[in-house]
Amino acid sequence: LTWADVTIPPAGNTVDLVADGAIAAGKPCIIKSNGKAAQIGEQLNARNSPNQTSTQNVTAHSGERHCHIVYDPNNDYAVLLVSESGADLDVQCLNISNVHYNVTGTTGSRSTIVNDSDEISACWDSTNNKIVVAYKDTNDNGKGKIIIGTFSSASSTTWTSSTTFDSDTSENIQITYDPAGEKFLISYRTTAGGSTWRGACRVMTLDSSGNISIGTRHQYNGTSNSLWARTTNISSNLFAIQYGDGGNSWYPTVKTATISGTNISFGNAAILSSNAVSGHGYGGDMDISYDTENQKLIGAFIRQNDSTTVWARVGSLSGTSISWDAAEVRVTTGGEPVEHIRVAYDPGGKKTWMWYIRDEGAANDVLFAGELHYKSSATNKLEYDNHGSYNTNPNDLDQMGDVTFQGTRGKALIPVNNSSDTSSSYIYSHVVADVSTNLTTHNPIGFAPSAINDGATGTINCDGNTVTTS
Repeated sequence: LTWADVTIPPAGNTVDLVADGAIAAGKPCIIKSNGKAAQIGEQLNARNSPNQTSTQNVTAHSGERHCHIVYDPNNDYAVLLVSESGADLDVQCLNISNVHYNVTGTTGSRSTIVNDSDEISACWDSTNNKIVVAYKDTNDNGKGKIIIGTFSSASSTTWTSSTTFDSDTSENIQITYDPAGEKFLISYRTTAGGSTWRGACRVMTLDSSGNISIGTRHQYNGTSNSLWARTTNISSNLFAIQYGDGGNSWYPTVKTATISGTNISFGNAAILSSNAVSGHGYGGDMDISYDTENQKLIGAFIRQNDSTTVWARVGSLSGTSISWDAAEVRVTTGGEPVEHIRVAYDPGGKKTWMWYIRDEGAANDVLFAGELHYKSSATNKLEYDNHGSYNTNPNDLDQMGDVTFQGTRGKALIPVNNSSDTSSSYIYSHVVADVSTNLTTHNPIGFAPSAINDGATGTINCDGNTVTTS
């Protein structure tokens, strides 16, 4: 269906159309070239390659090892969280430009919210507008803990006391939020119940009053070792977990995790490759993301027997089962080792990207980025060209935190540590989608008297429309 197939009646009449994106009550609407109605506003058009607009040194402390950004899209607030190699967990608010929305420096003072921390992970709770941080307490037998933060302003945050999510030693921690199900999945590994590092997950909920509820531990790989689990939210109460399976030659493996209340059930193991994952780099050896537009999983990893390349594969879901659409494919070039990868889907530009650090010699670890996007017509269903290097200073990068997208700004924020500069932290701002308006001279049709959900059919009151099919 295109707009050539849709007859728009003259002003004073109505037409029923499917909404392309949610439409609020009373808002002016257009008809798109796919024959659907959309609310007039800005739209994001994915780029073919990122455009780096700034690089900012935002900390100058020694020994920084893990770094994460949490971003509040409603207010353009951002905070950096860093741990200093088993020491303090510090927070530093970041200044976001109100013109280009780059990180231009810091605002407010740096403060310590936890002593003796490691293995941190963080995410934004878009329901309750909270900063949620999971970490390993190195001063309390390695217990896994949670702490909740709130933006008081652009330059300050307040924090609760910690809550323990696991009393046994916890590491390789990642916390991921499901906004539709309003639940968190905490993935980690623990030696509880044996000598092997067993992969585990727990469900966490957070209410509007700040009360935390933690579910029981569920092991996704039995009694076998697990390595560097990475998770992604697929839909309400459904996640995917990618990990190195120590019970099967360390092959990179993916399972679904379905949440019911605080219980978790896991799907069958979908082996991503019969080549072992490399097993170094503080969780940077693999990553997974879900493309909601095309309903595809994209898993990537570094091979143990070839650390110079990243390999990736596209997967489809049938219920809770995963099947791979095509063979694994090499998605990077060059002969230097790759040390850290991050794969992330931008819901604004509707495209998947990959960032990675390549070791190009002594004190010369360089940030690269490019597409890692599903494309039905491409070889092995992946579009992975237009990769390029993006930093000239600093040039000795170490670890990379999770990539954060800035809502409707078309920007991605990438936090990294720099080894040669006392392990301080830098923030890269990359444009991944260009912002434009969806209004043209020939596509307005009228107003929506009532709200219409994305994908639902609703009524539009025609009001002097000027639709043409030219």
